[in-house]
Amino acid sequence: MSDQHNVGHNRTCSRYPRGSGKSFLNQPTTNLLALRRIHTTFNLTVLPTLATRITEHSSTIIDLMVTDHPLFIKKSKAVNTNSISDHEAVNLIADVRIPEAPPRRMKVWNLGRIDLLRLQADFQTKDIYQEGDIDIKTQLLTSELYSLLSMLRDLAYSLYVRNPNHVRGDAQWRDYISKKSRAGTLIGAAKKRYADSQFGMDLPTKQLWCNLRREGIHNNAKKNAAMEEFDADRINQFFAEGHHMLHHRAVPSQANAESDRPPANVADGQFQFRCTNVNEVTRKICEIGTNAKGTNEITISFIKLLCPFILPLPTHLFNAIIDAQTFPSVWKKAIVTPIPKSSNPTSPKDFRPISVLPAVSKVLEKILLSQITDHLDVSTPALLAKHRSGYKKNHSTTTALVKVAHDILNNFDDNRCTVMVLVDFSLAFNCVRHGLLETKLRREFGFSNSACNLISSFLAQRSQAVDLGGTPSNPRNLTDGTPPGSCLSTLLFSLYINSLPGVLKCEYHLYADDLQI
Repeated sequence: MSDQHNVGHNRTCSRYPRGSGKSFLNQPTTNLLALRRIHTTFNLTVLPTLATRITEHSSTIIDLMVTDHPLFIKKSKAVNTNSISDHEAVNLIADVRIPEAPPRRMKVWNLGRIDLLRLQADFQTKDIYQEGDIDIKTQLLTSELYSLLSMLRDLAYSLYVRNPNHVRGDAQWRDYISKKSRAGTLIGAAKKRYADSQFGMDLPTKQLWCNLRREGIHNNAKKNAAMEEFDADRINQFFAEGHHMLHHRAVPSQANAESDRPPANVADGQFQFRCTNVNEVTRKICEIGTNAKGTNEITISFIKLLCPFILPLPTHLFNAIIDAQTFPSVWKKAIVTPIPKSSNPTSPKDFRPISVLPAVSKVLEKILLSQITDHLDVSTPALLAKHRSGYKKNHSTTTALVKVAHDILNNFDDNRCTVMVLVDFSLAFNCVRHGLLETKLRREFGFSNSACNLISSFLAQRSQAVDLGGTPSNPRNLTDGTPPGSCLSTLLFSLYINSLPGVLKCEYHLYADDLQI
């Protein structure tokens, strides 16, 4: 540290005449010597500036900028702020290169300009009606949808291939190459226009930061966590088997669990799933808002494009599944994406699993969900816990908040205090035991054997694989729990813990896997 960068209090440090580059060095103070030792020990450099505190009789460097990478600093200076303070503002310009995030490959189907008439003409239905095996029926429908979707990837190239007299380099081939090049140019121009409109320097600061936050650019701590430090198979093992670590005591046998619960008193008889129809299938398809694709890469938006002429096929398949009481095995494979819960994940428990199931499977699950909720709503006496929200008609997060607030205000009126305990079930959905759930469905909620068989088939022999930054894990079988990503999972878990309020001696409220007492 050169003499011109001596620092300290005004009375003991070097003073600079305003505008002068020379210093009049006083004897260094003990504090200044200690500061020099710190800089030397940690290889720090004080960046050169003019005086940073200006008084009527002195000019002193008292505000410091210190760095351990001086080569990165292109310029450092003090800025005159006499109108605001007697301390000058300091700033610097650094050449800091932010490492680019690794590129991500994303596959997007652009279905906005599909010729629906030609799409219908290309759809050649395989005869799934004659097949008796549910898995074969499902595979035939899935393969036909996927082959049709693959054909739409590049329509110009498909037209070229279909021509029996095609020759590489002929007019049709040149037309394909021209359109492909034009598409690339348009994509590049669209990207530039979007970047200029959303992140241009002429935007107001508030709007610019809003756009950055929306895109996740301003803080990539969670998004760009050091995922390479984690193993996809290890995370998949935790997602599939982590709940077993919670069992510190022996779980009661299923026989004992059954004997503790009286059978249900269902006045309307036993519940069983009914066959669906084209109208109901259409409604459920339209209710699905997400466009995520599962293992077969078929999205719900593509299914909507094929309506209505494809509707008899899934309707027939769904009815065959309900009659056979067997859920297709091809729909039991899930793709799980781990999302960090914190900015610095250190173990698999710091990730939240986001599971994606096949799109066609979601339609059937919504149909089954609707039939179960209708049964629960009309049953007399009521089968569900009194104070419960979620997957219950006219009961949502609003009713949950109203109930808890009502209890607290009532206690205020009666001069009583309120102690509320928020119960969090760790890995809640994973802890559902299939055998006990089936028993509860049959005895407490009046499910018929056929309905229980279909639910058991829906839960059994499932598997999942974790996709960690494009690196898939090995599939792992799921022996317990309800499948994440399914709309049926939350309702089945709610039925699983429905008898919990029977042992509580206080006010409570249930919402999915959340409990307030």
